[in-house]
Amino acid sequence: MELEELFEKEFRRIDKNDDKFITIDELRSYYLPLKQIFGTPRSLAEQEIQSLLKRIDTDGDGKISLEGRKEVFFAYFLSTIYSLSSRIQNIYD
Repeated sequence: MELEELFEKEFRRIDKNDDKFITIDELRSYYLPLKQIFGTPRSLAEQEIQSLLKRIDTDGDGKISLEGRKEVFFAYFLSTIYSLSSRIQNIYD
C-alpha cells in the first residue's frame, strides 16, 4: 500500500460519518486517546488539535477536507505515526 493510499484510508477511518470531512469532534475522538496513551495532558493535546485545525482548515468552517490542505494533513499524519512508532520502539528496547 502506498503512503497516499494509507493516508486516505486513515482519513476515512477518522471521518466517522463518511461525509468526506473531519470535524473537530472526529479529530478529537481520534487524537486524544493516542495522546493519553503517552501521558500527554488533555489541555496540551487540545491545543495541538486547535493548532492543527487552524493550519489545515482552508475555509474556516471547522472541518478538514480530504482535498483541502492534503499536504499539511499528510505531513502531520506521517509525523504522528513516526512519533508513536518511535515511542513504542523505545518501550521494547
